[in-house]
Parts: sequence; structure tokens; C-alpha cells
Amino acid sequence: MVWLNDSEYPRASVCFVRWQTNGNCEFVRIMDYRREFNGTGKYRQVLPETNKPKDPTKGSYSDPNNPRTMYHPNIDSFIRDNPEDYIFLKWAPNHNDPGKPWVQGKINQTETPPFYEVIDCPEVSNLYGLRERLIKGWSYRGIPAPLVLIAYAQNNNRIKVVAFDRTCLEYGHGKIRLKSDGPLTAQQYTLNFEMLVRLPRHLTLQSEDRWLYGSPSLPTSDGTVVVQPVSEYVIRYLRWFNKTTDLTFGSDDGQRIAEMIRAAFEAPERLEDFSDGSISSSEIQQIRKAIMRLQHPNDEMMNSLIREMLMHDQKFVQRCRAEAFRDLEPEISSKRQEMHQLEEAAQQQASANAALAAQEKQLRQQIEEARQRIETEQANLHDVEQEKERVLARLDEDAALRLGLRATVRFTERFTAGQSSGSAAENVLNPVRYPELGTPSAGDSIADALKHNLRQFGIVPVRQSADMNMLVDGIRSTLSATHLLAVDSMFAAPLANTLSYAVRSVPASHVSVPTDWNDSSALDDLLNDDRQRVLVLDNLFDTVNESVLFELSRAQSETIVILPVGAYGNLRLVAREIWNRIFYVPTERYAVLSQSAPTPAFAHHSESNPSVEDREILAKTKSLGPKIGNGLPTTSMILPVTIGMAGEAMGITGTGQWIAPHLTLQLSLHQGPEQAQSFANGCTDAYSCNTLLTRVWKRNGR
Repeated sequence: MVWLNDSEYPRASVCFVRWQTNGNCEFVRIMDYRREFNGTGKYRQVLPETNKPKDPTKGSYSDPNNPRTMYHPNIDSFIRDNPEDYIFLKWAPNHNDPGKPWVQGKINQTETPPFYEVIDCPEVSNLYGLRERLIKGWSYRGIPAPLVLIAYAQNNNRIKVVAFDRTCLEYGHGKIRLKSDGPLTAQQYTLNFEMLVRLPRHLTLQSEDRWLYGSPSLPTSDGTVVVQPVSEYVIRYLRWFNKTTDLTFGSDDGQRIAEMIRAAFEAPERLEDFSDGSISSSEIQQIRKAIMRLQHPNDEMMNSLIREMLMHDQKFVQRCRAEAFRDLEPEISSKRQEMHQLEEAAQQQASANAALAAQEKQLRQQIEEARQRIETEQANLHDVEQEKERVLARLDEDAALRLGLRATVRFTERFTAGQSSGSAAENVLNPVRYPELGTPSAGDSIADALKHNLRQFGIVPVRQSADMNMLVDGIRSTLSATHLLAVDSMFAAPLANTLSYAVRSVPASHVSVPTDWNDSSALDDLLNDDRQRVLVLDNLFDTVNESVLFELSRAQSETIVILPVGAYGNLRLVAREIWNRIFYVPTERYAVLSQSAPTPAFAHHSESNPSVEDREILAKTKSLGPKIGNGLPTTSMILPVTIGMAGEAMGITGTGQWIAPHLTLQLSLHQGPEQAQSFANGCTDAYSCNTLLTRVWKRNGR
């Protein structure tokens, strides 16, 4: 083949034409074609039947030599004009965009090697059943390949098939059968089951099985077999015999048919000439017996043959028509008059329809005017909505400004008061421990203690997709990267006590930070106080105390700090850079129930942080950027990437789902809620991501 030397399109594949819900089509690679050095062709399956992407309408292989789908507008137009389920395409890898290979935009059928579709003929196991089923047909949806192999019997790994050209078959409306004027015989082959290629079920209509033969050439034929009923074979033989002899008959039709049958019976050796030696002697003997039965005048087959023979005699048919019309002439005249009256009535109806069409045109014009008015009002409404959003945004900015000014005034007042009094005692924060719960039980590991304590303090999953192991694994991987955790205020105390009892066997401490409080020295003393390993700092998010939040993000401390989030709308007012060190713990799929007497546990064995190389973190950050639309700077992705990689190093799965809400929050603050919404909808945990967006950006979203 000339095209095999075409350097522009060196690859070739058999593709399945898949129609998408938007009306467009794509071509899914099923088998690649390759020409061997000895001149023979070979197919190689490239899309396993189990390979089903999460979203079949999106994505492709990242290897330019192994794209999942192909497309070219010229091929699209060709398929719309010439519907096919399979198409043979030539293509070349696209190294700039691996998922979009270069495809030759023309189809040349003379350059296409053979490829066969294997169609199962159900509920048959022999040639007799196949003949009957080929006439009746069976269920089939789609357009078969140009070359078809009908499978009718299987023995272990061997399959019996007969070969047909697609033009010999009738298909459509959910059924396939052999055409009435189809061939009498066909070639039979025996195939190995391993050579069959099954299409992935998500590609086919109603997920039905469809198969291709994995080679452009068939094995040696087992011979020719009869694929039409014997009666059809006899009828065609008698027609052929009549055409190939010089017999002349009289006017008596029954006599001329009988004479022809006797002549055919007396010369049965002509059957070999008709069949051209392509069918077995046993089947020829069966046909001869059928011809012998035609000598019995009461046989139904005799009547059928007479009808068939007479219908193919044009002179006889014309005489019959002339006789029939002569007897029907009065009735025909009456029908013509009736037809004339109907034509007049139709003309009157056409006039009435024209009047209705004029009214319809007027109504359509009125509807169009109303539609234009509606569109104008909708545009005005859109402008009003935009103006409303601008006003609300201004209100948010004004609120942030007022909070900042208030913080400045109060800080100035306190600084002045401190100058005059010479005392800073009011800046000291005194943390208080939560109530003691008795002697904790001993656990084997941090993971076991965390899981036990979460249940004891009332944290339970409320959605089917959530479990305690996911929450435990997420907390473990997070603590290996940061000790600053932002969490829903309902979960702050239970989570703090869970961690404190697990690592220190004592309750956590908590302290309420006054509005606009800021004392670096006092904060440093608080974080380095060895008496509390886990500390809850209340009011930082709810009062938008950015100064303390930034100091926390810069502090170097082993204390685990829990930052409750009560007013989610305030997260829009906090500087987005604080999330580079503070991690949002997703609890949207969990709830807190009250517990009367919890019995917490502590871990006998501590857990060391896994080692993650800096270059690995940077490489992972670089690959994450395009997946989130390049919407975050590198520094903002370091924390979630480090958490994810630490979890993987600890043997934890699903860390991508754990960090998705944090990335969603960061995206909404950097690029706006619309881009964050697009990212959230594609996440595995779309529920948590979208719930968080609603709480932060929708008023009364909680």
C-alpha cells in the first residue's frame, strides 16, 4: 500500500464512531494496523474492553503515540453523509497536544485493508438453525462493518462462522437478516476465540456486545455451505434451468410448469452445473429429494413454485393485469370520479390552509416581538443583578475597611493607655484546659487512638461516601506538613481533645482571643508553653484578626493550633496568603453528636513524619498547576501538595480528595468563585467542595 510510506501520516487505526450527547462525533481507537516486513498486515488491539474513563467525554492518554480518540471536521462531515460505526483512519502523533493527533482529512476506501465484524447468531448451533435464523433475523443495533462474519457454533475455543459482504444483509430498526435475494451459499471458516476483539460496552448502544476480528486476513476456508432454505435453492435452480434450456411450453400454465419440473428432474446432474461444485454432495442430494417431491400435485411446495415461476414470466403477468383491469373498469371509473371530488375538496382545504398560514405568520410575528421584549427585560434584569453584586461587593469592602479602622483605633487607644499606665498585663492570655475525662485507655498507634477518640467525642460520618478512616488518614497526613488547622467551630473542641488525648493523654487547652488583640511576645510564650500540646485559639477568623493569623503562620512551634471557623463569610475578608500555612480541615461529610461520658485513648507509639524531597514537591506542584487552571501561585500550592505527598509516603490513599476543599477555597480567593466552582465540580469530593463554596460566598449559606 502506498500510504504506508507516507511520512506525514505514518499510523493507521480502525476506530469506532461514537456520537456524543451534543451531536458531535469522535473516533475511538480500537485496533492499530501495521504492515509487516513480509508484506502481511496485522492488527493490534489498543483499547481494552475494561478501559472506561471516569468521564468518557473528557480526557485522553498523555502519550502522543497512544491517543484515546481522534477527530477531523472533514471526517465528521463524511460520517454524517455516509453513516458508519467503524472507520479506518490514518494519523500522526501530536507531541504538542498528545490528546489531539493529526488526522488525514480524506477517506480512500481503496487504501483500507479488510476488517471484519463478528456478529453472533443467537439460539443456533448448526447450519440448519443458521439458515432459518438468517431468514427471520435477530436483534442487532448499529451499522455493521463492510465485511461480516456470522458466528453460529462454538466448541471450546473454536468458533464456526460464515462470511458475508454487508450488501447481502438487511439491517436497521434494531434487527439484522439476510436479504431475500441474498446469496445461496457462503464461505465457512473456523476462528480462534482469542483472535476476537470486544468493544468496550460503554461505547455501544445499550451496552451490547460487539466484536471485531483481530486480523485483516481469514484462515483457510472450511468450504462452501448453503445459507438459504432448501426450498429457495430449488426455486432458483428451476429458474436457472428454465433459462439455460430451450424448452417451449403450451398455453396451459400448469402443464408447462409440470413439464419443466420433469425435465429438471430427468436431468438432475445439472445441479452440479448450477452449484458450480461449491456445495457438498449431501446437500445436493437433499435438494434432489425436494425436486422429486414436486411431482406430487397436492404438495404445497408445488403451488409455491408455480407462483414463483409465473410471477417471473412477464408476458403472463401482463395478460393477467389486462384481464383484471377489464373486469374492474366500472369500478375504476367510479374511483376516478371520487378522486376528482377529493381533489376539489383538497383545493378548498388548501385555500383554508393558506388563510390559516397567514394567521400563523401574523401570530409568529407577534410572538417574535414578545420574545424580543422579554430578551430586553432579561438584559435589563441582568444589569440590575450585576449592579446588585457590585453594591454587595462594595459593602463587603466597606465592612473590611471598617473592621481595619476599628482595629487601628482600638490598638492606638490600648497603646496610649499602656504608655500611660506602664502595664501590659491585659495582653496576657491564660489558656484553660477542657474538663478531665478520667484515665484514658491505651492504644497501639496514633491512627488507632485518633479513630477511637473521634468516635468517643461524637464525630460521625453522615454521608455514604465518608468514613472515619478517611478523616483519620487526612489528619495524620496534614500534621506531617503543618500544625495550623482551620476547622468548623462545631468540630474544634472534639478534634482538639481527640488529638491531645492521643499524643499527651490529657485534654486540650483553649483560650478566647480578644477583638483586635495583638502581642507577639505573649503569643510566642503561649505557643511554646509545654503544658499544652494542642491549643484552641477562638475568635481569630470571626473577628478577622489578620495580624495574629500572620504571626501564627510565621511562628515555629510544635503546638497544634486549632482555629475555629464560625462565620464562614469572614473567610472572604481574610488575606488569602494566610492559607499558605493554615490548612482547612474538610468536615462537610461529618457531624458532631453529644456524648455523655467519653473514654478517650492515647497512643503508646508515636508517629514520625515521612521524608519528602523538596524537588519532588516542586515537581508535583508544577504538574498540579494545569489541573487547577493555573489559578494559584506556586507558594500557595506547596502546603496541599506536601500534605498529599506525605500521605502517599505513609501509604495513605485518597489524599487528593482530602486536599480538594482547601484548593477550592484558595482558588475562590485568588480567581473568584466561578473558576473555583468549575474545579469543584470535577473533584471526587464535589459535595464538600461545593458546600464550602456555598458557605463562604453565599449569604446565609451555612
